Amino acid sequence: MLSNDLQYKSSFQTNNILCYNARMNIFAQRLVELRTQSDFSQRDLSKEISIPQSTIANWESGRFEPSFDTLIKIADYFDVTTDYLLGREGFDI
Repeated sequence: MLSNDLQYKSSFQTNNILCYNARMNIFAQRLVELRTQSDFSQRDLSKEISIPQSTIANWESGRFEPSFDTLIKIADYFDVTTDYLLGREGFDI
C-alpha cells in the first residue's frame, strides 16, 4: 500500500499529465478550427507561417507541440491569443 505522500504525489502527477494532454488536445482542435475556418489546407498554412506541413499535421494530431515562439506566431497570424490556443479562454468551465 502506498503512503499518503506517495499517493498524493502519484495523483498530482497523473492530474498534471491529464491537464497537459487536455491542453494539447484543445490546441490541436483550435488549430484545425482556425485553419479550416480560413479555408486553408495544412499546406496553405505551412506556407503562410513558414512551417513544414508535416509539423502542422503533427500538431493537429497531438503528437507534438509548437515552441513558445511558434505559438505566438500562430496566435498573431490568426489574431487570437495564446491563451485561446491553449484553451485558457474562450469556453465556460
